[in-house]
Amino acid sequence: MDGFFDNWPSGRDAADSRWKSWWGGGEGPFNTDCLGPPDVWAEHSCSNLPQVIPGVPTVPVVSEECVGALEKYCGEAAPRNPDVDILGDTCDDCIDDNADDLMDGGCERNVTSGYISNVVDKYYCK
Repeated sequence: MDGFFDNWPSGRDAADSRWKSWWGGGEGPFNTDCLGPPDVWAEHSCSNLPQVIPGVPTVPVVSEECVGALEKYCGEAAPRNPDVDILGDTCDDCIDDNADDLMDGGCERNVTSGYISNVVDKYYCK
């Protein structure tokens, strides 16, 4: 990242050129459903609903095993429960409190933070 900004605007020009080589002369795919104020973003996060790009395989963001563990430990805290605020901390707190069991159940540890991937809470809680 530092190198990118240290060489601005040549870094920008190289990125633009690379983008065009991947997606043609247009702007390419861009998932605008991932943007917006928190109440919009929480219902349409890229973790929960990744954009489908023709010709590019979609990789599940959370494994079926992890989803099973999430259901087991945090199903009552998930926002689909009408008593849980989608932007509240109930679901996130459940993931924090059950992190070891969730990782044993198939949820992945974030390599950088050493904690359950941020994708898990965005996928399940938002």
